[in-house]
Amino acid sequence: MGNEYVVVDCHCHVFKTELQGWQGRAIDNRYDKGGSLEQLLRYMDEAGISQAWGINAWPTMGMLQALEARLPKDLTGDGLLKAKAKVKDEVRGRLERANDWLCSTTTLAPGRVVPLIGLDPYFGSEWMVKELEDKFKKGAKGVKLIPTWGEFYPNDRRMWPAYAKMVELGMVILAHAGGADVLFSVTKTDYAFPKYWAEPLAEFPKLKVVLAHLANAPGHGPEPQKQRLDLAKRYSNVYFDIAKRKYEKGFDRVAEDMIRQVGVDRVLWGTDWHTHVCILTLEALKRSGLTDEEKRKILGENAQRLIKG
Repeated sequence: MGNEYVVVDCHCHVFKTELQGWQGRAIDNRYDKGGSLEQLLRYMDEAGISQAWGINAWPTMGMLQALEARLPKDLTGDGLLKAKAKVKDEVRGRLERANDWLCSTTTLAPGRVVPLIGLDPYFGSEWMVKELEDKFKKGAKGVKLIPTWGEFYPNDRRMWPAYAKMVELGMVILAHAGGADVLFSVTKTDYAFPKYWAEPLAEFPKLKVVLAHLANAPGHGPEPQKQRLDLAKRYSNVYFDIAKRKYEKGFDRVAEDMIRQVGVDRVLWGTDWHTHVCILTLEALKRSGLTDEEKRKILGENAQRLIKG
């Protein structure tokens, strides 16, 4: 096309090694599953993407389940409690180290990768605040939350001190929203429903929240989308990404209408994974029936405004 756009991919999973990426994304049949920084930068160069939000999508409960399954079966009482406490400490330590590495991408790829660290209320409000302060100093600009993987609701009051700190630091939240997207056994499947963001959005009007996967809620029908529209009408600080939509065959009128329903100023382009098949979805958006101004906002301007604002 003749028009050039500044493109920001607001939803990229990044791992320290290619093996970690393969393990983390084995659920999805996509190309370039590795998810390493080297792969991300190659993808960005080939797709003409200026900046990517690199996220640490942390599977707290899945990791706890895996490590606890290795504990000796004869442990009981205090012995079992102590062993589980060590597992919790190990998972928290792994999360901190993963966040540290993600922040290092600001020096490994200056200006190109924006770190969004992993966070989970399972480790407590005090820990979350300290982690935010520490990682912000190291270059983090936001947080990735996956309520289904942590088995918590966004309106969990343990999150309140973290939300307040994010407002203070000007950080953005990218949150999985809609479908369960379950990799392991969880007690409920509605943790990520958009409606649970109403309280945080109202309580913290300066909190910047991007709900991922607009109109992509497998297994739950139209209800999550209705909740998104309700939030969009009521709160000016909620935004949406269109990651994981399969637009390889074109950007249809339904998608265009959906974007205009929530408001073009609130929509961000993202992939959910930096793979070359996503280049097709990028071209589909560029060739869609949206106006040139709408395309500029969705492809990059809205994301840039959130990170800077």
